[in-house]
Amino acid sequence: MHIVFWSCMPGHAAVSSSMLSIACDCAGYHKFFTGILQTQYKKNNLQYPFFKLADKENVEQYNSVGMDSLIRSVRGGSISGGIETAAVSFFDAKLSLYTQSTNYDGKAYYNNLLQSIPLLVKSLDTTFDLSLIDTAGGNDPVSLAMLEKADLIVVCLPQEDWILNYQFAKYKFDASKVFYLFGNYDPRSVITIKSLMKSKRFKGKFNSKNCAYIMHDIDFANSLSTSSLEKFFVKGMECDSSNPNYAYFNSVHNATRKLLTFAGVTPRK
Repeated sequence: MHIVFWSCMPGHAAVSSSMLSIACDCAGYHKFFTGILQTQYKKNNLQYPFFKLADKENVEQYNSVGMDSLIRSVRGGSISGGIETAAVSFFDAKLSLYTQSTNYDGKAYYNNLLQSIPLLVKSLDTTFDLSLIDTAGGNDPVSLAMLEKADLIVVCLPQEDWILNYQFAKYKFDASKVFYLFGNYDPRSVITIKSLMKSKRFKGKFNSKNCAYIMHDIDFANSLSTSSLEKFFVKGMECDSSNPNYAYFNSVHNATRKLLTFAGVTPRK
């Protein structure tokens, strides 16, 4: 199953951080063999939260792994397994991460990726239990192609009224394939999931099964910026209510269970 994370407005909906939270939970907590990748050429760089590099912009160190290697493998016919060798593994090899492209020609990268999407998603489906794909927001051509192929679309949303209005005015998706995820969630906001469920403007858009949130947590944010996400998650994912990060982990566990259940996948915890 391949799950695409997307937002209508780039840079406003915590897409990458939300996807990383769900990915860590799927792999580290539920023990699903999970692959994660990004379609963006030089942005987001999902590897940064996981390992420190002396020079994070020295893309030559990724020559033997990552998106370029993945695309080459798929275009070369690796449909039934084998693509995991192009990834870097975490959580006892349950999480496979494809690092950023090292291609110096961004246009060539996007063309190659766009042409590879049908074979790419087929290869991901035969290799992993779950594949989580971080896409650029809005009407990016690669993102739209990924959305069309997605088994599940996770629409990431902020607690901002104007973006919610924009989302539902401009984009129409099959409701059976869309799950709404609020990242960096603050329960003190005037816009909450409960208020949206009661809202006349958004009547029928949100219900108890098709949406969830991930709480804002400063230690989670710090783990992203200090390349210590795996350590942070392993240490805290089984924590109880005495832990200062309990609200975050509890929200991630709940969001993952709801997302998986909505997608027809049985959670393992």
